[in-house]
Amino acid sequence: MPIAHKGMLQAAKIMACTAVDLIDNPALIEEAKKEWQERLDGETYVSLIP
Repeated sequence: MPIAHKGMLQAAKIMACTAVDLIDNPALIEEAKKEWQERLDGETYVSLIP
């Protein structure tokens, strides 16, 4: 359906722009890793995908 296609394209544009932002500013990646570790609070992440 056209509405789903438009939504998919918008999501792809947002993900691409986010990737560009992260490539341009590696400090954002470090901040994200730090926040991830704080949120885990010592727990380990186990993926549900085998």
